[in-house]
Formats: sequence, C-alpha cells, structure tokens
Amino acid sequence: MLDEEMKSGDMFINANEYIKAELEKYPQSKFLLDHIRPNASEGVIMYSRAALPQK
Repeated sequence: MLDEEMKSGDMFINANEYIKAELEKYPQSKFLLDHIRPNASEGVIMYSRAALPQK
C-alpha cells in the first residue's frame, strides 16, 4: 500500500500485471468487447481475478 493510500484510507489494487499477462496468453477478444470494456463472461471473471486475492 502506498503512503498516500494509508493516509486517505483509500485502497488501490494494481491489477495491471495480471491483466497484461492474461492478454498476452489469450486473444483480447476472449475478454474484451472493445479496447476497454470486458465482455459479460470471461472478461468480468478475468477482471475479478485480477482484483481479488486468490487462494
């Protein structure tokens, strides 16, 4: 957590590396409707996995 986040009480989850790795393994069309919006099935799951801790 960054110092600024600790002071404000906000939390930031940097999911960029996970998302980048997934988009390098699979075609973007598997996850995205366009350049930013996830599709309703695989895209939402991938974004959720990127942001939520895995056990």
